[in-house]
Amino acid sequence: MTASHKLHSFFAADDWTINGTLYDIYDDPLNPTGYTIEWGLYDFNLVPVINTGDVIITIADAVNGKIVITVPSEKTQIVVPGDYTDALRLTKNQNTGTMWTGPIMVKKARFPAI
Repeated sequence: MTASHKLHSFFAADDWTINGTLYDIYDDPLNPTGYTIEWGLYDFNLVPVINTGDVIITIADAVNGKIVITVPSEKTQIVVPGDYTDALRLTKNQNTGTMWTGPIMVKKARFPAI
């Protein structure tokens, strides 16, 4: 079942940290161990802007379904300010499921990229 998250807001050229919790169909935490985890940021036309290969996905607490997605500033500095959507998908044994999606607002960088 796909969940929708609340609006996240970030500045371009900053490191982004997205904390998430994965749930199964019974609304219990889903242990993501053994799954392929993919995340992406998409523009208004659903064109990928940042892909899974651009980010670091960490399982922070497997038993409780906690993950952390880190998007480094060198990837966010190219994102034009505006409204986007993200999606997270899990795959295991050729079964895939989009676990979440939601709005992300990217604001103009306040500081130059490092």
